[in-house]
Parts: sequence; structure tokens; C-alpha cells
Amino acid sequence: MTEEKPPINGHKFTKRVKKKYLDLLAQGENKKDAAAKCGITRMTAFKHTLRDPEFAIAESDAWHNGQVLKMEEKNEEVADALHDAATSGNVTAIIWWEKTRANKKEIQVHEHTGADGGPIRSKDESSTAIEEMTEEQLDALIKSDPELKDLIEGVCSNPQTPGGQPDTSGTNKKPG
Repeated sequence: MTEEKPPINGHKFTKRVKKKYLDLLAQGENKKDAAAKCGITRMTAFKHTLRDPEFAIAESDAWHNGQVLKMEEKNEEVADALHDAATSGNVTAIIWWEKTRANKKEIQVHEHTGADGGPIRSKDESSTAIEEMTEEQLDALIKSDPELKDLIEGVCSNPQTPGGQPDTSGTNKKPG
């Protein structure tokens, strides 16, 4: 059996008091009120969580379980009130009930298409910008960053016209 630690600030936080405190938390009581009902302060309980890791875990678990219990109770109250409203003819409550409880939902589908119902196409702006540059602009770009040379040559080696067809005019030339 483990030795009980000395009291903090003159308060005796006995095993019985700890159990009562944890039970109250598990029933949904807040920490301040649970401590008061046990004849201790919230600070006394807090100091014990700092000194006793096992108690800190037990307090956290009890508080969490109490919060879940409180939420379940509130959900039941709301469900009961919703049921009463729906069965008494409240149209909004009936619609809400149908959508959430009876899985009767309004579904909206939005489809996006490109021109004439075809796929959505995007234009590679960087390729277009490079293709529209003059040889002087391309040379300046390559001088500023030599690693761009292969990229620029790749884009300009298969020139395209704005309509997406290969350029056969011979006006687009590969930088040299």
C-alpha cells in the first residue's frame, strides 16, 4: 500500500475525498463545484494533480466522461423537444427531423464543364509567355539564370500558335 502524501495547505485530501471528487466529475459536475461539495478548494484539487500524476489522469478521465455524459443528456433533451415540436405540427421541426433523423436530404449536384460541355482546359501561361518573347528577351532570361536554357529550349523547340496548332510560319525560332 502506498504511503499517503502530506496534506497541502492544511487540507486533508483523503482517498475518500478524492473518490467523491472524481465521482462528482464523472457525473458531469464542474471542478469548482465538485471540490466545494467535497469540502476542499479547486486549488487543493489542482495542486494534487501537479503532485500526483495518477490522480491527474484520473481527474482528466473523470472530467471528460462527465462532459460526455452532460452532452448526451442535453442531446436527449433537445431530441425530446424536437420530437414534441414535430409531432405537434411545427413544420420547421418536421423538416429538420426528416433531414437529420430520417435521412431524407435535399441533394444538389453542381457539374462544371468547359466549352460546349467538354472538359475544362487550362492554358499554361508560362509557356505562352516564353513563346511570345523575342530572341533578345530569351537571351537575357538565359543570362539571368543559365539553368532556364534547357526549359526555354524545350518550350521553343515545338512552337505552338495561340490556337494550339503547330507554328509552320517559321517565325518562332529556338534560342541559340
